[in-house]
Amino acid sequence: PLTQAYSKEGFFYGVVYFGEGDEFKINPDAGWKGNDMGTDQITLDGDIAASCANGDKGSNLKMSASGWYTVIVKAKIANGAVQYTLSFSEPKVYIIGNALNGDWSMNDSGRFTAPATADGEWVSPAFTASTELRAAVKVGSIDWYRTEFTIHNGEVFWRKYDMPNNWAETMGADYSVKPAVGTKLYVNFDTNKAEVR
Repeated sequence: PLTQAYSKEGFFYGVVYFGEGDEFKINPDAGWKGNDMGTDQITLDGDIAASCANGDKGSNLKMSASGWYTVIVKAKIANGAVQYTLSFSEPKVYIIGNALNGDWSMNDSGRFTAPATADGEWVSPAFTASTELRAAVKVGSIDWYRTEFTIHNGEVFWRKYDMPNNWAETMGADYSVKPAVGTKLYVNFDTNKAEVR
């Protein structure tokens, strides 16, 4: 599943691992209901996306290189139909805010280390203060708060609502994680699991 960017209609993203030669389609449904789309139904944007248009089974997209990608799908209505554009960017995940020296800039001091495998964990730098953690995926030029996430019941929870101040105030204490100084955030984007340890 891809996640809709907060308050950005028709903009979906996800941090995904592909193996070389992996084939896939884009589908607005969770199951196979005949709405899946491949190279002949979607627009490919950017060099990486164009390089995956070499599928040979139906109209599958086929990845030419293994690794982690931020997958971006934009949907818009044109001529009475939904049109989709697929692009990729380098996956960049950050902790930000008061739990990291008060730094909200999404720079290298807060950047996660990516795992080498699909089932590996992304690991943040150590937290510097025991205040509410804030984390986000860098997706193109859109603002960090549109791709923010926290931990809820051991899983990644993507931001859905306006949050003038923090998770605790808007969503409740269960969504507000206050890590101990020196601990790190571990995220498995393959299973959607996350924890601080």
